[in-house]
Amino acid sequence: MGFYVTEKLVERDVNKEYSYDEIWDIYVTNADYKRGDVVGVVDLDVMLFRVASACQTTHIDVSRGKTTKRFGTRTEFKGYCKLKDLDYGTFSIVDGVEAEPIAYCIHTLKASIKKLKERLGITKFIFTVGGSNNFRLDLPLQNKYKSNRDNMQKPIHLQACREYVIKYLDAKLVSGYENDDIVQGLSEWINNNTKAKAYLYTNDKDSFQSLNSNYIYNPMTDDVAEIKGGIGKLYEYKDGVKGHSLHWLLFQTFLGDPVDCYTPKPFFNRRYADKSYYKDFKDITNEKELLSKWWDKWCELLPERITYTDWKGVEQNLSRLGLAEMMFKCAYMRTSPNDDTTFKSLLDKYEVAVNE
Repeated sequence: MGFYVTEKLVERDVNKEYSYDEIWDIYVTNADYKRGDVVGVVDLDVMLFRVASACQTTHIDVSRGKTTKRFGTRTEFKGYCKLKDLDYGTFSIVDGVEAEPIAYCIHTLKASIKKLKERLGITKFIFTVGGSNNFRLDLPLQNKYKSNRDNMQKPIHLQACREYVIKYLDAKLVSGYENDDIVQGLSEWINNNTKAKAYLYTNDKDSFQSLNSNYIYNPMTDDVAEIKGGIGKLYEYKDGVKGHSLHWLLFQTFLGDPVDCYTPKPFFNRRYADKSYYKDFKDITNEKELLSKWWDKWCELLPERITYTDWKGVEQNLSRLGLAEMMFKCAYMRTSPNDDTTFKSLLDKYEVAVNE
């Protein structure tokens, strides 16, 4: 079933993609989880990017005339110019990357998986890798969903690492959804419907919106968070706001996420950001009250109709509910192939009326 970290002699097709239904059939419908099983549900996109990035170094080659000198960073070169009283703007700068042998990268990957297994006592693994046709890419946002990553330079060995985990670790290449949807859905299902325990491996803050109980392991901090679901809460964190469960989901829906390139803020009739939202909603402990106040504030900040040109150049004319639904589609992680939760269905569930 592809659970265990063993290098299979058979090489799998690195281009074969799996729908959410197919992955669900493999790891839910046809799977067997017992008491004592500890399942690592791993978003390999996170691990592979970290590993591939760690196995290369970047530099800049600086030239003027026939002379070329290498520096680690632009900051280092600016310091050099200041020290030598040189004009930074008169130099030509070319970025460069040097990667270690791919064998080193694969070794680091194996060590990372072994360390994770030992850290959490994992007995079974589920590995997934992000593929194509993410439905959020077609949403008529002002800016294409996650378009800020289109020109991001990828580590040299990233593709080779992706092919390795698909060939030898039976990682499933996801189609139609984000990897985030799949791993959250699988880990939540195992933790709430079996006697096994699952850890979701991710550093994505979206995972904290779980409306059911879940365990989340963050590789960046080496911490495990237990999410109990329900209404959840918001709390101040450094210069911003964090939270979990319904509170966190509605926070992201209301204000958007600049990391993923979606936000309703340009349509607000006044400035309203993290701290304002936190002050207005932090003390609410009842789902109906939370959703009612959310909708009232939404209507207070927005006109009845929202018109704009989307990223494809198409003129859009949305109601306030229509805009809320689009933001919700960006924020909400689908926790099963049949998860048809909408913002309106949440309102209906808690008997919150909307006048649209």
